[in-house]
Amino acid sequence: MLEQIRRGLDPAEIALDFHLCLIRSFTALLCTLGKQTGIKTVVLSGGCMQNMLLQNGLFILLEQEGYTVYTGAKIPVNDGGIALGQAVIGGLAHVSGSTNESP
Repeated sequence: MLEQIRRGLDPAEIALDFHLCLIRSFTALLCTLGKQTGIKTVVLSGGCMQNMLLQNGLFILLEQEGYTVYTGAKIPVNDGGIALGQAVIGGLAHVSGSTNESP
């Protein structure tokens, strides 16, 4: 990217190359881990998955590699999803009477 900046390339082109590099790198890493573990299911979540270029690129490449890919549809992929998960766990602890606290 520094070389692209030095050459005066369009910032939008540099940004696209950066995203494509991330997408290819993450896909390669997940493929390596998938071969080691046999796991072929991936959940894309976290605040960075609000970046639709990153999310869609990963979704497409991972599916092409034979992965089952999930991402938030009705529940936000960022902190809103975390808060919902915390609320569910808190509710389950309340219903079960277990707080996981030491006596």
